Amino acid sequence: MHVFPASATDAGRALVLVLVLVWGCRVGRPGQVVESTRSSSADGSLDPVIQECKEAAAGIRHLHYTAPVRVSTPDRARFVTAATRRAARNTGEQEGLVPTLVAFGLIPDGFDLQAYLGEIAGTRFNGYYDPGRGVLMVPTPARESEHEPDGSTGAAGGASPPGDLRASAGADARYRGALVHEFVHALQWQNLNVAAGVARPLGDLAFYDDARLARIALVEGDATFVAVQYLMGEAHDLSVEIGLGTAIALAVEEGRVHGARILAEGPGAVRDIFLFPYLVGLDFVARLLREHGWDMVNGAHGAPPVSTEQVLHPTRYLAGEQPDVVTLHLASAIWDHSGTSRVVSSGTWGELGVRVVLRRARKVADPDSAAEGWGGDRFVLMDGDGQGARIIWAIAWDSTFDARAFVQAWRSTDDDPEAFPVHYGLRNRGALTVLTWGGHGDLDARARTVLQGVQVRRPPPAPPRFVSEILHGAEVTRKPR
Repeated sequence: MHVFPASATDAGRALVLVLVLVWGCRVGRPGQVVESTRSSSADGSLDPVIQECKEAAAGIRHLHYTAPVRVSTPDRARFVTAATRRAARNTGEQEGLVPTLVAFGLIPDGFDLQAYLGEIAGTRFNGYYDPGRGVLMVPTPARESEHEPDGSTGAAGGASPPGDLRASAGADARYRGALVHEFVHALQWQNLNVAAGVARPLGDLAFYDDARLARIALVEGDATFVAVQYLMGEAHDLSVEIGLGTAIALAVEEGRVHGARILAEGPGAVRDIFLFPYLVGLDFVARLLREHGWDMVNGAHGAPPVSTEQVLHPTRYLAGEQPDVVTLHLASAIWDHSGTSRVVSSGTWGELGVRVVLRRARKVADPDSAAEGWGGDRFVLMDGDGQGARIIWAIAWDSTFDARAFVQAWRSTDDDPEAFPVHYGLRNRGALTVLTWGGHGDLDARARTVLQGVQVRRPPPAPPRFVSEILHGAEVTRKPR
């Protein structure tokens, strides 16, 4: 097995270069496109910078283009208008999104999430790839005299506040990095059949799909890694930088990232979920690449992670640890007697979601440790008969110890006036926990009733087949030195 050189990466430079990219390079569903007045009609008409980025993406990623990639370079104003419109449309399609986030205490009631996500799209998106039309879109870089959103300058230089992580590479690096990122998406789509994961429709009434987010993390983490490696140069090996994504998330949280004001000042839960595919996905891909090469990353696209737990803990992905299947058989006792209750949304939070609820709603001091034993979960948000929103949430844990650790962490903030919810019902049986809040009646009795009807199925481990093939001596492809 190949071992990377032990030379240290310039961690600080790698960090600011990731920040150039993570706010807005994404792959979308087929058919979504930003129209432009300027576009290349064929690969041969690409300008030298675009051609260089196209070749760099393929060279670093060890993949070949199997079809032409058209490149659209709209001006920033046109791109912002289209990106904002698309973000608003996508948010509006998720009917249960806002009421669910409100019901879990993750955004305040009345918060205009659609406008907020539209603002993020308009100020932070740097590129987009439409697989349906094979079109890559990156807005032209701002001139040095222009100012970027959030008050950051388009060019390098200028005084920065102490501790401020200004992306010193400037607008040209942002443009080049975004191009490389989007060309990687084109390569993924042409070679690795990522459509099955990224375009996967949401199940039932779920506003949030843990498995889909995990698959997107692989796609975005892969493209982010290649783009930053390109900007770092061949003398540096980004894969040896452990926990880079986590370091960036902390920097954003603490307000040390110049130009990320909108994220730093917005709801923490939205920020956590928004950044996950880029930052944790970057760490996930780096781990696979560092130990097993590009063949391992390619294989992962054919057998993508099925939970955010697997992305957060790559060893669990390699071991094939599957999430528990949690089924709620909602007894009639929890429904209103008029029969007018309706399910507003349902879904699986996953380990990431449990972390987010513990951190942002419950204000738990160490949410990551409390969520680490997650095995599977299912929630339902109901409304009706004038009782208001009611949450039913069943969580299966890997062990009784993990369940007790979660309960202890949840109850540890009962006296915190900012912890949500103030009143709740909680019942525990072995490695299973049921939480309920909202509406009227005895919450503990409701939780006890629900607990009696919960079923948990624990699938056996299913390691991806390609893992054993690679680990037992198959040739691995490294990135060029």
